[in-house]
Amino acid sequence: MSNVINFNAREFKFDSTCDSNVGSRMVVNDKNGKVVEMYEIGDWNWSWTQIKSTKQLEPNTDYVFRFAMTGGHNDTNDAVSQFIMFEDNNWDDRFTYPLDKSRFKPVLSKRDESGLLRVYEIPFTTGETGNVTFLIIAQHAVARFMSALENDAYAELEDLTYEQWWTERNKSLETGENFNSFGSWRNIDLSGAVISSGRMLKKILEKVPFGANIDLSGAVIDDNGDDDEFDADDFSKASSGRMNEAIERIRAQYEAAPEGSAEKFALKEALETLQRY
Repeated sequence: MSNVINFNAREFKFDSTCDSNVGSRMVVNDKNGKVVEMYEIGDWNWSWTQIKSTKQLEPNTDYVFRFAMTGGHNDTNDAVSQFIMFEDNNWDDRFTYPLDKSRFKPVLSKRDESGLLRVYEIPFTTGETGNVTFLIIAQHAVARFMSALENDAYAELEDLTYEQWWTERNKSLETGENFNSFGSWRNIDLSGAVISSGRMLKKILEKVPFGANIDLSGAVIDDNGDDDEFDADDFSKASSGRMNEAIERIRAQYEAAPEGSAEKFALKEALETLQRY
């Protein structure tokens, strides 16, 4: 029978080799009101976050690493959430388990107040030394990791797979308050548009839902255009965080665009224009 190692927040710390860590170790109440410690890591931008724990285990022995998580996914289906394990600092011989969708299936997946709660059990066998490092990663979504209760403690919760959650989320976004005048919450087509000023483009992007994809290929930003329609009072109320997120989305699109392409040129112009305001 395998030895079970349950996630313990006190045994993890932010990985010092990662310079973009975002998150905190938190004390919360679980579904039964019991006080538990957990890690909340990652953000809705592109901060790559890692927490790490190294343990000395029995060599050549079967184990199961067990934990519960909520979050770790987003509305654009491009979050990164991973559990990685390796022995003796041998990074090239690591095992990676993707947690963000269902490529590695949880043993339990339920609907709770956070939306989706999953319990994972990762089986492994130690090598000759038993010196094992566990690494948990999050990017472009907030993920929470905590000790898992016994499976029967979740029996009262409704079963909910990631695929079911994704279907429900898409439906609510496309028919609810997040639906916008651009016609799609995920894809906003500004290709070939003539935008009267950098300020006007900035105002447009402030209104864009978090995580939406923006097509600015061939767009023209005319900084000599008329800015009369720009409402300073409305703009001052807009979220600066949303503006930063929009810039990071365009930056990611710019970096991914083919070198020398018209798309890359247009995205560069849009990025430079936004950064002036």
